[in-house]
Amino acid sequence: MLVLSVNTEVEGPNLPDEFIKIIPHPHSLDPTPTIIPLTLSPALSINPSGPIFQPRLDPWPWAPFQTLGDFEYTETAIQGLLSKALINKQLAGINSRWAVGSKLSIKNYNDMEKALEKARKHTVQVRTPTLYLES
Repeated sequence: MLVLSVNTEVEGPNLPDEFIKIIPHPHSLDPTPTIIPLTLSPALSINPSGPIFQPRLDPWPWAPFQTLGDFEYTETAIQGLLSKALINKQLAGINSRWAVGSKLSIKNYNDMEKALEKARKHTVQVRTPTLYLES
């Protein structure tokens, strides 16, 4: 849920005049709201009494994949429903004689699975309820 808000006493005294408050989904494993300021309040810049969100440009937006090529190949392999054998064959070719100067760091299906496992932990984790049918 995305909420655009104006600073009020309910939100606290250390918030900027305008900010975005991100409230996680109720099933999120991390229910902590996040505050992202849209303006820098003069009071905050003179005497900050709490941590201020400092946005930064992420030089590695495809994290946790090593390279953009790793991300794009994995995305294509998943969308194409490629088999383990085909992925291994393609990656062996790309990393040897098929492509000159390949930017892929993944060498085989297992490397791709390791990157996907890291990616699963990198995203928002949610609880999924288990339903049981009674007969």
